[in-house]
Amino acid sequence: MLGENNAPVAVVSPPEPSWIRDYYTVYPLRLHTREMLTVPSQAEIGRLHPSRALERGIIGSVTLEGRVASDGSLVWRVVDVFPIGWGFEVAAIRVGALYRAPPAFDDGR
Repeated sequence: MLGENNAPVAVVSPPEPSWIRDYYTVYPLRLHTREMLTVPSQAEIGRLHPSRALERGIIGSVTLEGRVASDGSLVWRVVDVFPIGWGFEVAAIRVGALYRAPPAFDDGR
C-alpha cells in the first residue's frame, strides 16, 4: 500500500476474531502463522509486491491453500485473486515459498 509521497506502507493484518479458537478446535489440522518455523517479514512481503501495481498504487488480495511437504516447505495453490492480471498470484506464491512449517509437532501431527 502506498502512503504519503507514494512511499510504501506495510499493511498490518487485523487481529484474530474471538471465534477463531473454536475454529482451530474443530479443524485441528490447519496451521496458523504462529505455528510456523519461518514467517516472512513485512519488508520481504513488500519487496515482492508486483512492481507495475506498486507504481500505480494498486493493492491486491490473494487467497492461497497450502500443504506441508515432508521437509517443512509448503506447496501452495491459488484459490482466489483480486484484481486479476496484475501479478499478485505470482507474488503470493513467492511469499508462500518463504514460509516453513515444522514437519511434525510433538503430538505427532
